[in-house]
Amino acid sequence: MNSFVVLLSYFAPTLLSPIYCLDVLEFRMISITRTIYSIDRNKLYNLTNKSKEILLKIHSIFPFDLFPNTIVVDEVKVSVIYRFFFASEQIRDILIKDIRSVYVDSSIFFAALNISFVWPRLIKEKTTTINYLRKNDALRAKNIIEGLMITSYENVEIKDIEKTTLVKNVSTIGRTQGS
Repeated sequence: MNSFVVLLSYFAPTLLSPIYCLDVLEFRMISITRTIYSIDRNKLYNLTNKSKEILLKIHSIFPFDLFPNTIVVDEVKVSVIYRFFFASEQIRDILIKDIRSVYVDSSIFFAALNISFVWPRLIKEKTTTINYLRKNDALRAKNIIEGLMITSYENVEIKDIEKTTLVKNVSTIGRTQGS
C-alpha cells in the first residue's frame, strides 16, 4: 500500500487538512535524511580514524632488494609499496575483506609474504608477493592480516580497541597452531 495513502488514512479520523499531512510527511523525510547524513558522517570519521592507525609496517632487506618494498597494515587495508627506482613506486591497496589467503614462503635466511585476493570486479584470484623479508616480520604480518580477516568475516567491531591490544589479539587469532 502506498505510504502516502496510509499516512492520510492515519490522519483522516482526526479531520486534519491534507496540507498538514504533507507538512508532517515532509518533516519526517527531512528528519530521516538528517539521521542518514549523521550516520554516514560518523562512518566516514570511523573509517578515517581506522586508516590512520598503522598496526604494522615492515620493509624488505636492503642489500638484497636494492629499492626496499614496504608493507603497511591498518584495520581496513594492506598497502604494498613496490619501489623500482629512485622516486618511482607502485602502491597497491588491498582491502582486508578482499583477501582470500595469506601465506609465507621461508628459506634459511629470508621469507616471502604472499597475499591472494579478489577485487570485486575480478573473477580470477590474484596474488602479490613481497620477497626478502625477515622471517619474524613475515610471520608477524601473516598473523596480523589473518587475524584481521577473521574479525572482518565474523563482523567483530574493533574500532574502539587500543592499538597494542588490537595487534596482540588479532595476531593471536591469526597465529597458526603449532608455530
